[in-house]
Amino acid sequence: VLGIWEIVQPSYWSGYVPDFASRIMDLNTLVRLHGTALSIVGLGVLSGVYLPIFSGLAVLIMLEICGSLIFGTGFDDIFVRDIAILFLAASVFVGSLPDRPSEK
Repeated sequence: VLGIWEIVQPSYWSGYVPDFASRIMDLNTLVRLHGTALSIVGLGVLSGVYLPIFSGLAVLIMLEICGSLIFGTGFDDIFVRDIAILFLAASVFVGSLPDRPSEK
């Protein structure tokens, strides 16, 4: 849902874009691209197809978001929420990995 909101209302989220990234491309375009990536990854996780890949991408995206937040707004309630989502994504990723045969 958040990814769709970024696509539909990018100006609301442009304040979270780090300064260095705003020099690369228009803020609204960056936010829309980010929202598209979030939506694709979210749909991939929900579908369960290629779950290790999509959940791994979710972990990377959440690391990016948490890093951006901690260096931007600092330690606040949004950061804590997104750390929890990061741990959730990481647990889905670890749970989706195939079992390794035990060595004896």
